Amino acid sequence: MTEAIAKPHSHAQALLFLKQLMKSEFTQFAGRSMRCIIEDVDNEDWATHSEEMVRAEFPIDKLWRIRTSATVATHVGPGAWGIAWYVVP
Repeated sequence: MTEAIAKPHSHAQALLFLKQLMKSEFTQFAGRSMRCIIEDVDNEDWATHSEEMVRAEFPIDKLWRIRTSATVATHVGPGAWGIAWYVVP
């Protein structure tokens, strides 16, 4: 069974959680930079807000903004957004 690592009740709580998780991983792996993907399903405002936070808080090597695929969007619905990242060694 899959367990959620967090259950935020708002976009703001989710972004704060992701920011803290990203900081933890960045510190843990002592990377020099990060690469990041920010995606959304008809929620460009929050994707833009997320991008601004990521660029302000982390040394971003590359950042991609994408629309979520139709397959995923069908399941999560409009308003969803997400951030994926990895630390560049």
